[in-house]
Amino acid sequence: MNGFERRAELKKAAIRKAVIDLFTKHGVRKVSVREIAQAAGVSQVSVFNYFDNKAGLIRAVVESIISERITATRSILESDVPFPEKLRGIILMKSEGAQLLQGEFMESLLQQSPESGEILQTIFGTEIRVLMDEMFRQGRESGHIDPAMAPAALYAYMDIFRNGTRDWATASPPPDPSILADVITMFFRGMAPPG
Repeated sequence: MNGFERRAELKKAAIRKAVIDLFTKHGVRKVSVREIAQAAGVSQVSVFNYFDNKAGLIRAVVESIISERITATRSILESDVPFPEKLRGIILMKSEGAQLLQGEFMESLLQQSPESGEILQTIFGTEIRVLMDEMFRQGRESGHIDPAMAPAALYAYMDIFRNGTRDWATASPPPDPSILADVITMFFRGMAPPG
């Protein structure tokens, strides 16, 4: 990468960070491209050169957040820690912009560019499916997931669990570790006592 390309990547990263910071604080609709450029320390022209328009900027930020989460999940799954610790890491995974993947930010993306929702769902859905399949494989091999469980049931259970813990697991301050340990135990065996 030459000097020009490096500077361009640094500017893009600064713009994405400014978008996350400003949209998190003020919402999508209340932030202008001028404010984004100012917070990133670049000109409005740079924002438009790199991202075309506000919808393109939103799409790029969502893709960046999703890519970051996929990379972090893959790293957790490839680690040598025991399976319950992998699950804990995935549940507690924080992302600088994770909260933007919900609510007004995602609504704005879909309103301004409906086709990006389909594109992102395809990319995100495919990548996540591969990672989930790997997680289930590891869980089966380690004896934490019953091999007789149907994949559709595992996906449904994981969706219910993930949706139910999303806000709680990413709270600041983080949840009490002993409570989290109990929640992960319940994930594997329900609320019945051991044995």
